[in-house]
Amino acid sequence: MSTTIDIFPVATLDITFGQVLELSQKNVNAFLKSIGINKKVVLEVNLYGNYGKKIDFQMTDKFAWKDEYDEDEEKKEYVMFSIKGIVAVAETYLETIYQDGCMDPWWQLEEIIKTDKNIKELDVKVDKIKKLNKKWYVRCQWSNPTIMYISCGLISAAIAELTSGILYSYDGAWEIDAFPADSKEFLDFYYRKEKAKSSEYYERALHSYDTLIEELKELPDKSL
Repeated sequence: MSTTIDIFPVATLDITFGQVLELSQKNVNAFLKSIGINKKVVLEVNLYGNYGKKIDFQMTDKFAWKDEYDEDEEKKEYVMFSIKGIVAVAETYLETIYQDGCMDPWWQLEEIIKTDKNIKELDVKVDKIKKLNKKWYVRCQWSNPTIMYISCGLISAAIAELTSGILYSYDGAWEIDAFPADSKEFLDFYYRKEKAKSSEYYERALHSYDTLIEELKELPDKSL
């Protein structure tokens, strides 16, 4: 089982691997500091395709890869984020939203419009999303350590911030009625026990803090 966070870019697709990696790592370490964990997490990123073959790229390259639909899932290109010193990965995919043969390509945007509470000028932003016609999504398996699971959201927030994008999730990454959100809103509530609206997510956040201390005990302190 897994959860997924979709990122719909509004302003641009012109971001780089280096920008995403740097901001994602900043988000992760800032989150840890905010809950009193003085550890330094180092993120790594790799690009794969054609049955898992690693693809060379530069950090200055655009954060984009071949996203053509293929019935053979193993031929898809995708990005894997990992954490140095911890066995864990987060899969990241790029997708063209409207493609020939799609029955209802804009259904997620329709859900965003129906459930939105806070995003300003949403209709204008949805039009821009449709023109760009791309989305990224970050997927994390439930079997991952807590630090990777939480990092999936913080990586998603980095992509959203760099593209002025909208985040959306409906499968349990966090409370469904917290979405849609922009990056600032997302970072304000994601795994924040004091912002949880239900006891289930309050307990999930609270439990994760203790788990993180145990998972990260072998990593260097942030001051080192």
